[in-house]
Amino acid sequence: MTVNMFINTQAGFRGLSKIVNEFPNYFDIQSVSYCCIRQWVLRLGYGLLNLEVEKRQDWIYILDFSIHLGKERCLLILGVSMESVLKNGYELTHNQVHVLDIYVQEHFDGQAVCNRLSVVKEKTGIPFQIISDGGNDVRKGVELFCGENQNVIDSYDITHMIGICIKHKLEKAPQWLELQEDLSCLTQQTKQSDVSFLRPIALSKKARWLNIKNEILWLENIYNYEKKSDFHLINKGIKIENAQIIFDNNKAKCANKYEQKHLEKELKHTVFEKPEDISILLKKYTISDTENIVTIDAGKARFNEKFAVLNKHRQYYLELKELNEMAENIKSIVKKKGFEFEYITRN
Repeated sequence: MTVNMFINTQAGFRGLSKIVNEFPNYFDIQSVSYCCIRQWVLRLGYGLLNLEVEKRQDWIYILDFSIHLGKERCLLILGVSMESVLKNGYELTHNQVHVLDIYVQEHFDGQAVCNRLSVVKEKTGIPFQIISDGGNDVRKGVELFCGENQNVIDSYDITHMIGICIKHKLEKAPQWLELQEDLSCLTQQTKQSDVSFLRPIALSKKARWLNIKNEILWLENIYNYEKKSDFHLINKGIKIENAQIIFDNNKAKCANKYEQKHLEKELKHTVFEKPEDISILLKKYTISDTENIVTIDAGKARFNEKFAVLNKHRQYYLELKELNEMAENIKSIVKKKGFEFEYITRN
């Protein structure tokens, strides 16, 4: 039960341990420490890693260096069958992928990568294709392996290639840098405020150039939210839109600077439930030019106060959206037509 909870939820070992420790209050179940849950999960993973793998001729290897463990690096080799890829329309899911090999050591070179591929080959048979990001050690190792196994197709991961192209396009682009600066400031300004539910999302720290679509989607939602003109979640009521003009025309009626500051603050920041409440405030300061008052929805005024800075990025947002759609289309075409072409050629 606890292993399933760990796999199917976002709870960690300590969180699961605290949950299970509450069970004895309601069920005849003993508490479990987080170390115990961790050991169960590790044993399950170790067992799955050592399961016998079916030998077949259509294995596709996906390999890359994973996390660093101090000075050591972890080489991860995943496998998926071409049959599975074809059935699922070239869209990989976790259930399709098998962990074929995990190897950790301090130094890797091309020969070391080739040796691990050879070890995996003994378990699965000669693979049909190898996909990698073309890193120096990985590329050299794959080349050595393909030299020994002439029919294996060496493919550069199109997703990684697209990410590199997007990085070169945007990383130093002035418009992109200006947008990121504005979003960073906006994040700080809206944090723990009445508009925090609209705050910008953070770009992924890993594979960030492959996830710019999340930022593009956020911009699209913000622009649509403004277009919808329903700001009741921010604030209800109305405010004086031309408060500064009204203040400048009537500040001479105040007895001193203290009253002037108080008047300016009330005109600019007071939220009124209905227009009649504005007249009450103006009478308080003997202001008679009520016909010159221009009102605005209080929620819209608050939205404009924080998010008006994004208006200058509307055109650039459209360009980013077009760039992302083009990248997604390229990936889709290459993954589908490219796989299909190579498979037909081989057979």
